[in-house]
Amino acid sequence: MLAYSVLTDAQKHRFEEDLELDFSFGIRGLSRYRANVFNQRGAVAAAYRTIPTDIRSFRNWAAAAVEKMCEKRAGSCS
Repeated sequence: MLAYSVLTDAQKHRFEEDLELDFSFGIRGLSRYRANVFNQRGAVAAAYRTIPTDIRSFRNWAAAAVEKMCEKRAGSCS
């Protein structure tokens, strides 16, 4: 199972007791990840999110968000 492939033995044990586990891990030379493994309708599921290595300043982030909003047509929701 893919979700188990990145867990330590202690994490596997904790997941099997609680049926939910939040953790992070890294793959050298690739990236770091946050993950949540959980039980949904009797099956194991997982959500993985990349942690960016370059964190943009608020000024850079805000400028990109404003630019994107300015490209939208008036009354457009998407």
